[in-house]
Amino acid sequence: MDIFRFGLVNFYPLIETFPKYMNLCVAKAPDTEQGRIAKSWLAHNIKIERRHAQWYRDWAIGFGVSEKIFEKPINPPPEIDAVNNFLWRVCTYGSLVEAVAGLNYAIEGPTGVWTRLVYPNIKRFENRDGVGLDSKSLLWLRAHAVYDEVHPEEALEIIKTLAKSDNDRKGAIRAAKSGMDYYAMAAEACYTLAAAA
Repeated sequence: MDIFRFGLVNFYPLIETFPKYMNLCVAKAPDTEQGRIAKSWLAHNIKIERRHAQWYRDWAIGFGVSEKIFEKPINPPPEIDAVNNFLWRVCTYGSLVEAVAGLNYAIEGPTGVWTRLVYPNIKRFENRDGVGLDSKSLLWLRAHAVYDEVHPEEALEIIKTLAKSDNDRKGAIRAAKSGMDYYAMAAEACYTLAAAA
């Protein structure tokens, strides 16, 4: 339970900042048909991700995290925050193809995988040690178990239409691998640090 709560708290900055990373990508969209499609897709998803930050807080609170935790800045340990630093860097300095690969494909793809595993089993924690889950507190988890199955595929379509050269494709692959590596590192550190506390 403590490991789960530790993760919910320390991954919150990633959830909260996710639409801001996507917003950095919008300005990179070229003034072409493919660029306009990418821009529209990003703008739509920014609106969705802004709602998700509140849903995520509701999930954490339903899982027994104090609401007061979210009233002040959360500073994750460096091993967990490294994923945020990578995403800020790739979305600020990388190409649009690299940013979409590192952010929307590399983060949302694995999120869809783990949420599909957690969602059907989360109710087993109900009424244990301050856990009170209801439809409101499960919105984020339920949405990502479905939504993040589609979103990485859409991101791949954006990447395919914008990656015109071998360098573009290599950059996208490198960014996707790095994003997944940082995400995995953060998850592993979350478990290790919480277990050691």
